[in-house]
Amino acid sequence: MRSSSIGRVVVPLLMAVVAVCLGPASLRLGRLARLWVSTSSPECPHQQLQQQQQHQLDDVPRAVRVGLLGTAGISVFAVVLPARARPCEATVVSVASRTPGKAEAFANKHGIPRFETSYDDLISAEDIDTIYIALPTKHHFFWVSRCITAGKHVLVEKPVASNADEALVLVESARERGVVLFEGYHYRYHPVAMRLQDVLASGGVGKVERVDVRFSLPSIASWWAAMTSGVLGSGDARPLLDPDEEEHLRYKMLDRWCYCIDTAVWIASTIDPARTLSVVNASALHGRFDAVLVASSSVSEEYHVTAVKDELHVPQWDVSVKGDKGTVRVVNIGFPFLYHRIVANESNTATLYGNGEKRASRQ
Repeated sequence: MRSSSIGRVVVPLLMAVVAVCLGPASLRLGRLARLWVSTSSPECPHQQLQQQQQHQLDDVPRAVRVGLLGTAGISVFAVVLPARARPCEATVVSVASRTPGKAEAFANKHGIPRFETSYDDLISAEDIDTIYIALPTKHHFFWVSRCITAGKHVLVEKPVASNADEALVLVESARERGVVLFEGYHYRYHPVAMRLQDVLASGGVGKVERVDVRFSLPSIASWWAAMTSGVLGSGDARPLLDPDEEEHLRYKMLDRWCYCIDTAVWIASTIDPARTLSVVNASALHGRFDAVLVASSSVSEEYHVTAVKDELHVPQWDVSVKGDKGTVRVVNIGFPFLYHRIVANESNTATLYGNGEKRASRQ
């Protein structure tokens, strides 16, 4: 057996041991566990006033009423649990699925008062303000369009559409209808991202010269497929896929690559809100995406992004910004509530755990 073949077997096992023993994320899983098993929610002003003076209810802002289009597992963490934790800000009214029994089971499991067996029934419901969509990417354009046409605000999982043309149509439609179309890049609103914004906006690294963004995700399925297909140690060889499998892989990879692109665009807009980026070089091969982008105002300001879905890569979503006066690096900018580090000039390190996570905005 070649050394590379041995590596494909041994390295993942070592990664698992290290993750269990030393992984900083394990120190943060208790937070998710407490949120998951929590059965009580803090009372909001509506509940308190209902017990005291019913006629004062109209003076309290009503919680946003949310409907879930689909029963994807991410909707639990993205909407159901946050709404349960802040009942005076948002409440999940209903969930819809076209698979018999699925919406009902989801509603019963998560305490949602109503379920629908038709997406259109959910979209047309008068007691719903916002639709959350976590369907497969290839269905986003159609159903986001239906929601916008119905006058609903939309929170959609990234990417918002399959290509730039579709995205532009959706943005223009939302603008014409006067509704909010919001793509679910949550990391932008964490205090860690806000700290990075402060550093860049204040000129902490000087004139930006290079930005590196890397997103990697391990794949047990890819590792197993490589082991069982006889291509271990054969370089870039991969099993041939039929057209349907190729399309599925393309959409799945788009769901990974979009993180890097969004992070680069977000950093560029932090430096200058009017700044745009242009791709000067890009390649995609076997679950890996690499691109070099340049800022519209300066060809010397380069953005390098890499997204990898491979069986041997440790989970990673890091960003590094190099300027003529210094460098700032954020480790795990995407999921900082699990673990993170902010490193300035490779010496000063900071974290924003604890109460800092509760800050929703800056003044």
